[in-house]
Amino acid sequence: MARREASLNSTAIASAAYDDDTAILSVTFVSGREYEFNAVPPDVYEELISSPSPGSYFHREIKSKYS
Repeated sequence: MARREASLNSTAIASAAYDDDTAILSVTFVSGREYEFNAVPPDVYEELISSPSPGSYFHREIKSKYS
């Protein structure tokens, strides 16, 4: 598995992608802006895409913890 992508049912986040080889999480917002986060464990990606509120999960678990 190199790169996994998922469209999200969120008012803030359009999609997320995760590269298993590099542990880079890419998050694309509905505005079109894309951000990359390094050294993200794969379970964080899985939790993001399965969260009932991906935007809240992102702000709580990703935004301030990964760069």
